[in-house]
Amino acid sequence: MLGEIPKETTGDYVHAIMKGEISSIPLVGGPAAELFGLIIAPPISKRRDEWFSLLGQELNRLSNEIDKFNLDKLVHNEAFITTILHATQIALRNHQMEKLIALRNAVINSAVQETADEGLNTYFLSVVDNLTEWHLRILILLDNPREWFIKNGREVPHVHRGPIAVIVLKAFEEKPPGFGGLVEQIGKDLFSRGLLGVESLNTIMTGEGLLQSRTTALGKRFIRFLTV
Repeated sequence: MLGEIPKETTGDYVHAIMKGEISSIPLVGGPAAELFGLIIAPPISKRRDEWFSLLGQELNRLSNEIDKFNLDKLVHNEAFITTILHATQIALRNHQMEKLIALRNAVINSAVQETADEGLNTYFLSVVDNLTEWHLRILILLDNPREWFIKNGREVPHVHRGPIAVIVLKAFEEKPPGFGGLVEQIGKDLFSRGLLGVESLNTIMTGEGLLQSRTTALGKRFIRFLTV
């Protein structure tokens, strides 16, 4: 079963070797090794286990719900193998659940695609790796602002005129310090990657214009790749 997680991996042996090497360092070796064993190794193992559990549950669900979905065939699906290897590397470097779910969805989509653009999938995964959860939230919001507010049980904002950023500020009630400046930078990041069609979220729009989609064709495809 995919939900069963191997207990010994290459990473476990690397951990053992590193701990042994640290222990051999005079004076600081022992405490440093203990610090590594107590602080670094357990979270990595936990992340690995949680990631494969998250992934395994979804793949098993698809296997039960879709007649033509065959888990055994995935072993021979090179595009899927490439995607899951890249996604796993990224997942172990992250703790943000939104990014982990996006990565899981990317793997699931690569599993069900009859024809996949392996190069594009790899590029999309590299984008996820370099973006924050706020990049993903804002991109999804700006893909269809009106639908986002309705789907999240929120009143659609009625703004006569203002910058695109006002929609973002109204969408998220809980915001980190300095969020206003962060929004503009995130917009530039998404634009530079070809995901948004407007370079600055300080661009002034009419009330109706503020609710229009700002994602490019590539941005929409990227969102589809990360959602199920």
